[in-house]
Amino acid sequence: MNQTFVEGGFRDSKNATAAFEKHSESACHRETVAACAALSGPSVVDTLLCVHCERPQATSSDALSTIISSVTYLTRQGLAMRGHDETSGNFRQLLALRSHDVKALNDFLKRPKLFTSHDIQNE
Repeated sequence: MNQTFVEGGFRDSKNATAAFEKHSESACHRETVAACAALSGPSVVDTLLCVHCERPQATSSDALSTIISSVTYLTRQGLAMRGHDETSGNFRQLLALRSHDVKALNDFLKRPKLFTSHDIQNE
């Protein structure tokens, strides 16, 4: 095993190109390159975090698409979105109806602080 670069350093600049080529073929160099490649890829924790974040993002995206299509429907029909209170409006009633068919919307509407609430809309 050629450990010149690992242990003692390199001082022969005249023959550097040949020494570098010889070292790049050594087992020590190949192992080090493989270890660096393994470190540069995504770790198990990164992969799990991505998978953990992708599900709620996909659910929110599906719910948002359903909410936008509901707003579009109410607008095209010329119907008011709000009612006398927060739960009696056409928008909330339509979302409640569609949540029976769209699981992502149902899950989204069960969240504690909805983006359809007055507090969020006023922010």
